[in-house]
Amino acid sequence: PDLIWFDDVHAYGTPSYYVQKLYSVHTGQEELEIKPALGEGLYTAVSYDREQGEVIVKLINAGEKAETVSLGLEEWSCSGKLTRIELCADSLQQVNSIAAPDRITDRQTWESFAGNEVSTEIKPYSVTVLRIAAE
Repeated sequence: PDLIWFDDVHAYGTPSYYVQKLYSVHTGQEELEIKPALGEGLYTAVSYDREQGEVIVKLINAGEKAETVSLGLEEWSCSGKLTRIELCADSLQQVNSIAAPDRITDRQTWESFAGNEVSTEIKPYSVTVLRIAAE
């Protein structure tokens, strides 16, 4: 139930802490509709951040295998820049601990794509946030 664990010397965030952090930090002002529906075990929320000029796609893969997702961005003029923030585990039993406080934490990478379609692999047991530069 606790999001942050600590003792008299150490502190670390649980995987749930990082999920809450991803959802609170990456929000847009306008909710967008996604079509078509994703496969079983895949969940999403899409919004637009007017201040940053980015489409924010939050994807959860609750399954045990990686899934490829294609996102059509026909309504947007995209720059081809994508920021990926990913939180994933090797198994559902994997946790953070005082000995391994960063075993599951958010990692940020930058990618590029061509055209108005983003095709990406979503790792198993993961939460992925895509920030796509768009106008």
